Amino acid sequence: MDDKELQHMIPSTYVRDYIKETGWTFTDFQKASLLCHRGLPLKDEYPYLKDLGEHTTDHTLREQIMEYLVDDVTVSEKGPCSRHPVA
Repeated sequence: MDDKELQHMIPSTYVRDYIKETGWTFTDFQKASLLCHRGLPLKDEYPYLKDLGEHTTDHTLREQIMEYLVDDVTVSEKGPCSRHPVA
């Protein structure tokens, strides 16, 4: 994992430094979870998730990432309220 990828997943410099010092590695699922819950704009999140989805050996995760990306592109085209419409 390179510094740029780590910076996109984890906002805390302290935590990023700890991860580097300890040699911690994340599973593909953990990377996807960190990226999805980071709250980045889609334009920043999309390339990392797309790359992860294309290179992971976890077929279930690959499908989940691709579904998430398609849903988010649809939401961004329709507006932020289209994913969770008010009843």
